[in-house]
Amino acid sequence: MHLILQLGLRYDDLLKEETPLIQEAVNRLSREEIDNRNYRHKRAFQLSLAHQELPRAQWTNPAEDYQYLQPVIEEVRLEHAERDAFNSMTTVRK
Repeated sequence: MHLILQLGLRYDDLLKEETPLIQEAVNRLSREEIDNRNYRHKRAFQLSLAHQELPRAQWTNPAEDYQYLQPVIEEVRLEHAERDAFNSMTTVRK
């Protein structure tokens, strides 16, 4: 976790967009939050390639590392569960 902070990443930046659930959650973020996420990814990648880290003043402060993606993921998960429950309903005709 310490290396993550040294590269300026947040916890939710580590969630990979490999599943449809996370892809949809990322797409629901504001344009500003998506741009910030992409910037943090690119900066961390460049630092990693150069075997460097950010100056200590630019490290991510653990107190400021809020979960910006987790609430959106949970919202998407609940919507998918509701849709699946609705689609699996059966009708009984009398």
